[in-house]
Amino acid sequence: MKHVFDDGTLVKISDGVEFTVKDDKIIEGLDRAVMTMKKGEVALLTIPYRYAFGSLDTPQEMAVVPPYSTLYNQ
Repeated sequence: MKHVFDDGTLVKISDGVEFTVKDDKIIEGLDRAVMTMKKGEVALLTIPYRYAFGSLDTPQEMAVVPPYSTLYNQ
């Protein structure tokens, strides 16, 4: 993982998974988690619905995220 800055630095999570911090396409919970991490840190995340997709059905590329869904990475 690259170091993270508030200025929209590109973050590499793993091979083939990258995003820009504070990009409107990224959920707030992931932004918040990454902004507190140190270079090379590994974390398991639990993101409550209010920092994920909220209270509405949210169509994503591979599925629909049900309302009030808590997200977990594994």
